[in-house]
Amino acid sequence: MSMRENFEKYNYKKRRYDRGESLVEVIVSAVIMGLLGLTIVGTIALSQPLSDRVNLTGTAMANLNSASQQIQLQIFQPCSPVNPEPYQLSTAAIAPPSVTSGSLAISTSALPIAQSPSGGIFHPYSTALSAVNGLSTYTWGVSPVLPTGLSLSANGVISGTPIAESSAIYKFTVTSQGVSVSKNLPLTIVSVLVQVNNSSINWTPCQSVPKANITGISANGSAITYTYVSPTPFAVGDNVSISGVSPSVFNLASATVVSATSTQFVVANSATGTFASGGFVGLTKCVSIQQITVSTTVHGKQLSRTIVAAI
Repeated sequence: MSMRENFEKYNYKKRRYDRGESLVEVIVSAVIMGLLGLTIVGTIALSQPLSDRVNLTGTAMANLNSASQQIQLQIFQPCSPVNPEPYQLSTAAIAPPSVTSGSLAISTSALPIAQSPSGGIFHPYSTALSAVNGLSTYTWGVSPVLPTGLSLSANGVISGTPIAESSAIYKFTVTSQGVSVSKNLPLTIVSVLVQVNNSSINWTPCQSVPKANITGISANGSAITYTYVSPTPFAVGDNVSISGVSPSVFNLASATVVSATSTQFVVANSATGTFASGGFVGLTKCVSIQQITVSTTVHGKQLSRTIVAAI
């Protein structure tokens, strides 16, 4: 074979090799770009749910702060086993912004905070959604279903009694004359746990505070003596909340024990008279200080805010 033929054969093989190498590079590049593209697409697809999660968490925290502020603005209320949750949250409808012209729209911008039960105390909830620029009666719907205990009526009223804390975003839809529009609104249900401490500075939920049965009452115009039966004796300086006694003058929201034995305790009071039996008293070592925890749940995770209330 001549030198020229050998040279041409070498060039032919080299061109084939070069083309093969380029093809491999293209294939590898395509695979890399494909994976990168899938990663980018996946990131974009996940960014919106992640954004929703962040927004919902922020809204839930804002509502926890709002609930805490509502409690802090209320007059201190001693708690007891029969009144373990003495603070109420407002469920008044939030005034929607004024909209005078344009197409059908949901004007409600936020929902009031709902409150779940604690210690057997339930909190009814009711708020009305608002819409503007409809041509006839509005019909409302929601997706997904509202939390257990709450429902949405066809005329846009959310009502019921929630049974558990939660935070979620709901899609509300209003229809008028065959035209429908939707709006996402978060609904936060919080729980409020009120606790008091004992002589060991242990916090106890109000519904778990020990109760003493009252078996007799005697009042002389300057003091009331209560005869009681309790596994935990009263001591001087204890604060008591008494309920279930008739006449009502012997029921006390908060009173300091001025003297005590294992069967009787005395509080200063101007009442007079006697009563044979009835009622009970909540025993707390420091009823003038409460630890109040407001919490909710977002995507299975609990968020909470704790405040201290005192006389």
